Amino acid sequence: MEPTIKIEEDSVEFDEYAFYSAHNVVKTDGDAGGGDDSSEDDKQGLLLPVKPKRSAARLQIEDLFQISSVCSQNRNLLKQPFPIQTVNELNELDTLLLGNPTFMEKCAQMLHNAIQNEALENVTGHMRLLLEFAIDYSVLLKYSWFGFLPRSPIARGMGEQQPFRNLIGVIHLLHRARRLRFGKCSLEEIHEGIEKFLKRKLRCHALFVKKQNYVIQGMG
Repeated sequence: MEPTIKIEEDSVEFDEYAFYSAHNVVKTDGDAGGGDDSSEDDKQGLLLPVKPKRSAARLQIEDLFQISSVCSQNRNLLKQPFPIQTVNELNELDTLLLGNPTFMEKCAQMLHNAIQNEALENVTGHMRLLLEFAIDYSVLLKYSWFGFLPRSPIARGMGEQQPFRNLIGVIHLLHRARRLRFGKCSLEEIHEGIEKFLKRKLRCHALFVKKQNYVIQGMG
């Protein structure tokens, strides 16, 4: 029997990236203070939902969970495996990796070469960089290690999480990429590193977006 493990998302309140729910704000007659002389149309207008103003320093939920608009219907993963843009692509990649050792080695070399200059002694940090390169966050945000309905209100907005531990081919790919750099690494260390990253995926995504914004601003 599998042990019961309590998994919670990290807090999403940190620094200037404080995520908040985009609940509709409804004004009542009392709040409006319009009096009895207001027209019927004005009263109805006051009851319309009012969206909170977007702050440049805050990411709203729709930003955090935006789905990639990249069209990948005709994409050949054997030729261009990364980045993975959809759950279907991730499942397809997993199947291809399990049935093709040559393709597994090719993908592992691609991951290894992409981040070979990073300081990666920490397994969790290494898994984070590998996964950020290989898989779009619009996909990563739909996964947890075991698969469950998350307790975090923000994460719960995406519904039930998919179990990443079932992606055996992808996990062995990450294991191989780790071994290319350090030579020795157990599969259990890879499991633990992936699980820890997925528990912190909301925070990691916000930091990833922040880093990308700095890069864009530096190029401007």
